[in-house]
Amino acid sequence: MDKVYEIINSDYVTPPLSLDSIAGRLELSPKYLARLFKQYTLKSILDCVTNARITKAKELLLQSELSIAEISEQVGLTELHQLIIGRIHK
Repeated sequence: MDKVYEIINSDYVTPPLSLDSIAGRLELSPKYLARLFKQYTLKSILDCVTNARITKAKELLLQSELSIAEISEQVGLTELHQLIIGRIHK
């Protein structure tokens, strides 16, 4: 699972980062990786990718003068509402 987290934390900004792309890099089937990841973390890979993006967005909201739209683009949140919801919940 460490390798999955390493990929997520280094490539979270890449919008196509998905279960399929992570599984491909690890040479595992997406179904197997999803099941294994959920078994060990009780979360989906997509949830972890979104959380990594929201965590970085929170840092930028506090430390920069960038607009929400600019931050959203920088961290790979393709849907602006993901950032707004993340901001409200965190």
